[in-house]
Amino acid sequence: MTTALDLLARRVRHLETLEVADVRPFDWLIPDPVVEVVGQKYIPWDCIVTGLHANTLGGTSCTLNVEERDEPGVAGVNILTADVVADADGESIEADFNDDVLARGHWLAVDISAVVGAVDWVSITLEVE
Repeated sequence: MTTALDLLARRVRHLETLEVADVRPFDWLIPDPVVEVVGQKYIPWDCIVTGLHANTLGGTSCTLNVEERDEPGVAGVNILTADVVADADGESIEADFNDDVLARGHWLAVDISAVVGAVDWVSITLEVE
């Protein structure tokens, strides 16, 4: 059984060997976003979240979070401790994650909780290492 201490030790060892080339993105470009869960992506390796970046074109804003799910279509755990409000200026979160250790074989899904104005698209990048 993996304990919280084991996960923390794994993260410390991983961070000690991190190089820029080790950072990989999961990207979503969602046209005409509406309140829904979209863009489920498979996680092909164990990884650690290092950042989330989001921005919009058109409209005012798009409020969202990214969930880690055991399987597609089943509610999961929010990665961010609070939803991010993306707008044309962009928003970046690089700390204070609710769930930053992602498991191979799980899924990621974007959960859009609000859209203000006629947003043409929202772009999201989840950085992992």
